[in-house]
Amino acid sequence: MVSGLPYDQERAQLMRRMRMAQLLGSQQPTNSPLVEVIRGIGNVIAGTRGRKAEERISELDATQRQADMAAIKSGDWQAVRDPRLQQLAVTLAGQDQSRQMEILKLQLEQQRRAEDLARDDANRRDTQQFQERMAEGARGNQAAIAQMTQAAANTRLADSQNFQLQMEQWRKQNNPNLAQQEAIKKDADRIVALNESEAGRLAAIRNAEAFLSKFDPSVKADTKGTAIDGIDVDVANSGAGRSFASYLPTFTSQGQFDEALDAFAEDAARARLSARGETRPTDSDVEGQKRALFGVGKDEKVNANLLRNFIEEQKAAQVELEKLRKKNSGGSAATAQEMSDDDLLKALQ
Repeated sequence: MVSGLPYDQERAQLMRRMRMAQLLGSQQPTNSPLVEVIRGIGNVIAGTRGRKAEERISELDATQRQADMAAIKSGDWQAVRDPRLQQLAVTLAGQDQSRQMEILKLQLEQQRRAEDLARDDANRRDTQQFQERMAEGARGNQAAIAQMTQAAANTRLADSQNFQLQMEQWRKQNNPNLAQQEAIKKDADRIVALNESEAGRLAAIRNAEAFLSKFDPSVKADTKGTAIDGIDVDVANSGAGRSFASYLPTFTSQGQFDEALDAFAEDAARARLSARGETRPTDSDVEGQKRALFGVGKDEKVNANLLRNFIEEQKAAQVELEKLRKKNSGGSAATAQEMSDDDLLKALQ
């Protein structure tokens, strides 16, 4: 069952084959012995193909996971398909920056100690030479001694102040790295949240554009596959009269449109909360957002404007996701090369 198709296409083809085998196995029996014999043979063949497809899917998943691991170790994050591994790349890059900062601090401390030792040694040599000259000199050199001592003290004070100034400048230059690490972590969390809601967000944009085309005929949208696919409404009504009519059975296309709009308003409320970072909204949160959105009982122009605002919000969230993906696509993989496959798998859990 090995094919030259890409991983995603071959896996989707195998999943369809498994579902076909399940459908054949669930058919109702008939009264014809010949039909039952033929069906039994077909079920055996389909079951065998379904099992082979399932085994091939497991093999494909294992191969893809190995390919992801190899991509991580080589630093090729563009080839990794699992979005959680992208978050791991950003985290590893932040850890690598932290280690570099610690190494830089140690190097500066060692340099400072070396400078202190060099200054102490120079001071000792200067003092020894001065004492030798004083032993050979005449009396009345107390002023010279005081002057030399004060100069040495001034030198030590100036060196100390200069070192403190250098350290302060270093802190100002490197503190932004700490802020960058927090920004990296924040971006990683935001990417995960936007990735998880991307499919629902794109579907919500399509549905909103379809509803908008019914409130504003100047807007053209493809309604096929949307929430109002098959509902024959040229120009929708949604005012107060429709709010009263919503209590009656839906025998007309307008009634079906009202039900579809109300159901989509709840989905849109959840999509808006998800785009704002609410991963587990409560029922009251959803109901509050739903009241602020479009729906039956509101003027048609109001609904059209609310739908436009909602579409802009969802497109803005999609643009934000694309920017974050580009911003974090070059994460460092230096530390990943040192990790085993088991360590990488643990980091994903």
